[in-house]
Amino acid sequence: MNVAKPLRILVLGTLLLSCSGEDGERGPEGPQGESITGEQGSPGINCWDRNGNGTGDITNDEDNEDLNGDNVVNTLDCQGATGDAGENGNANVSYVDVSLSDFDNSSELVYTLGPDLLPISDHTYLVYLKNFDDLWFQVPGGIFESNIVYTRSYFNEVEGTLVINFYFTNNDELVDIAQGNLVTLRIIAIALDTNSKSNQTTVLSELKTAGVDVNDYHAVADYFGLE
Repeated sequence: MNVAKPLRILVLGTLLLSCSGEDGERGPEGPQGESITGEQGSPGINCWDRNGNGTGDITNDEDNEDLNGDNVVNTLDCQGATGDAGENGNANVSYVDVSLSDFDNSSELVYTLGPDLLPISDHTYLVYLKNFDDLWFQVPGGIFESNIVYTRSYFNEVEGTLVINFYFTNNDELVDIAQGNLVTLRIIAIALDTNSKSNQTTVLSELKTAGVDVNDYHAVADYFGLE
């Protein structure tokens, strides 16, 4: 009988069982590694140090680093040169004053716009009336402190005119304005930027953002330098 093969299997099984021991204990923690600080880098160049030599040079030639002329070289000398002056802020504003000394007993005021105030579609208009008390009132709106009369207005694009009508506040009926009650009509025309989406709403919003109350004639006049 051949018993060699079963014997080999028994020996192999014994070897396998003898090699599967339990896990050993966890070894001790190793020493902490050393922290190494790198070398400090070289200092940067100061903004005023134009030639990078680390010294504030005050000279009479192109190497001068005292740009503001205060005999001290510091960060105040880092400011750039003054830029060119911008375009005058009221360069796109035109206005006209119209004497109303001859305006008498009419409920309608019609003024034909001149070439500086046209075309209508390219401008935003601010209109004011000065009354006999030398007070300015925006049109449309009341024209006397008592608020007994108010105005409505519109622009006739075909005829190029501004039309203002006068009404009683209490009954909304047309009222004739006697001579001497109104002194001056002022029309301020602000040219729109045809290369952008600028419109009347945009212009009025910009004035509001600048803190200008368009109901206050003097605030508008100061902003545009009209007086």
